[in-house]
Amino acid sequence: MWRWALLLWLLAPATAAAECPRVDFIANEVEESVGNFYLADAGEAYLRAEGALACGSLPSAEVLARLWNAAGTMHLLQEHPDEASAYFASAKRVSPKTWNATFGAPAKAARDKARLTGTGRLVMRPASAGATTVLNGSSASLPSVPAGWHLVQLRQGSEVSFARFVRVDAGAEVVLDVGKPAPERTSVSGSSDYLAQLEALKQARAEREDSARRRAAAEALLAQERELEAKRMAREEALIEELERKRAAQLQAAKDDVKREATTAWEATLPLLEERGPETRMLVTQYIETFDNAVVVFEGEEHAVSISEVVSARGWLDHSDATLERCMPPSQQTTAFHFDCALLLAEAGDEAGSQMQLCISTRGYGSRSLEAVEYAQFAGIRCSLTGRRPLAEEAPRAPKAATPKATSKVPESTPVEAQTCAAQPGESNATADYRCGRSLYEAGQEKEGMRRLCLSADSSDMVSLDAVEFLQGAGERCPR
Repeated sequence: MWRWALLLWLLAPATAAAECPRVDFIANEVEESVGNFYLADAGEAYLRAEGALACGSLPSAEVLARLWNAAGTMHLLQEHPDEASAYFASAKRVSPKTWNATFGAPAKAARDKARLTGTGRLVMRPASAGATTVLNGSSASLPSVPAGWHLVQLRQGSEVSFARFVRVDAGAEVVLDVGKPAPERTSVSGSSDYLAQLEALKQARAEREDSARRRAAAEALLAQERELEAKRMAREEALIEELERKRAAQLQAAKDDVKREATTAWEATLPLLEERGPETRMLVTQYIETFDNAVVVFEGEEHAVSISEVVSARGWLDHSDATLERCMPPSQQTTAFHFDCALLLAEAGDEAGSQMQLCISTRGYGSRSLEAVEYAQFAGIRCSLTGRRPLAEEAPRAPKAATPKATSKVPESTPVEAQTCAAQPGESNATADYRCGRSLYEAGQEKEGMRRLCLSADSSDMVSLDAVEFLQGAGERCPR
């Protein structure tokens, strides 16, 4: 029998140690629950930690700081900043470097600002015989203690027989009755109404979960609305892009119509460019004026149209202007000038102008005049007697018929009035000679008319062409 009693006595401490939970494990539960916002579970685990401290060995300062940091974070989440500050300050007092980063930056900032100053009194009654009072895991002399939270334990030998979390405010005295049994359950804040607070924690947790569900539903609805808005905007952008594409196509079609019109007009002008006469220059000038600043009016706005043929027309006109400018008669016209101008006009395609200048140069003197005569003979050009105009192909001349004299006709001996032969205002002498010579010739005064017509034909005025044609038609030649 005594053997069984001895075995039970030996196993008793091991059994007690096995039944005492490890506080560091419970501290892990508290921290994890707070980090996941399970405050009700965290409060329950904190209370279990207080019960676990009443047996087993003394806790480390780090474990106490972990528990109080978690408790401070719980009160901060429940919007109890004063309670949270007391826990944070107590945790820093026992272990300044201990902190769990999962509690977040706001809790860290609150912990860094937490401060408690002053001291209070902690009195234990009655004093336990043979028991050692342990404060926050270390021996301490009471009653003066720093303000804040404390862990009070009684140790007999190597075993802890009593443990209690106690808050002592600055200047206050707290009497801890060791002989009086502790309440079965207390809240994290030390109130005896644990069940009510636990229920409140559970209710708060349920409300937070419900709020989280509503927030998730609202976020899902907002995401759906954003998706619909994005689709609507995409459809609008696609529609705008399609309208812009159609608008650009219509504008381009209008521009293409103007370009086709300009191309058709230029192609109709091309065969006339070889003539290089004043009529052709006028046509080219009109073309440039018409299409140089071509625009189309589209939706009430003017849009410029670039016509490539205008560049060609300007080039032709500039070349023609340069040729004409080089053939402008200087103050002293020479045989060399007329011959050089004839070559320039021939190169430019102005055949009539070239032949006129060539015939003028044949009436000069010197080597350039002989060169002009040789060139005219080589080209088959026959100049008039005056040398001012080339002769047309001669047709067989019919004998001049006798012109019956009408009784009303002015006698040959009757001169045309001097007023008829006088140059009118703005009229050149060559024009007056042509007008007067023709009137005289038609009036029967052929000799005087011939003299006047030959003067006009021998001039460099454009009317000389008419004088030459009239003389050729009449079968007359001017004397050299």
